[in-house]
Amino acid sequence: MTLTKTEDKVRAVMTRRVVTIKPDAPVRKALQAMIRKDIGSLLVVKNKEPVGIITERDVTRRSLHPARVGREAFHSQSPRNSLSTRKCTSESRRPHQ
Repeated sequence: MTLTKTEDKVRAVMTRRVVTIKPDAPVRKALQAMIRKDIGSLLVVKNKEPVGIITERDVTRRSLHPARVGREAFHSQSPRNSLSTRKCTSESRRPHQ
């Protein structure tokens, strides 16, 4: 295992197979996908466009602070400027493994 150095480029450590989920999917399904894939986040996609990211941290923080739960409480917003979606795998369209 090679340790990542702070001077490494993002492309050296990023995940190339992005797993996606729809914004109206249940949070439970998102968590199950993250556990099954051994990942900590999913790209939230609507009409083939990224609309946010849901992370284990998002779910944990919102579950501990229920007053913050709102319309889109469980995913971060607007990843468009920082993400490439060329190789996305849609978790919402894949059968259970």
